[in-house]
Amino acid sequence: MVAFWGCEVTETKAAVVTVPEGFVLNVCNVTCGSSDSAGAGVSLALETLQMDKKPWKGVVAHVGGKTHPWQVKLDLVFGLQ
Repeated sequence: MVAFWGCEVTETKAAVVTVPEGFVLNVCNVTCGSSDSAGAGVSLALETLQMDKKPWKGVVAHVGGKTHPWQVKLDLVFGLQ
């Protein structure tokens, strides 16, 4: 079974995703929604548990502004074990 989902995140609004049993979450695209091309851009950071149940937190993409692309293709897969 496949489900598609999308959301908007900002500096003050995060998205919390609970992956249902039997599903995986594939983060495949990030696009900057800001129209300020002179700005500094936006970073997308994720928090998850690794296979050994230790937390992992890190930046996976930078988009927008003068120095970064406005859209980045990702292939990140998260799921339950």
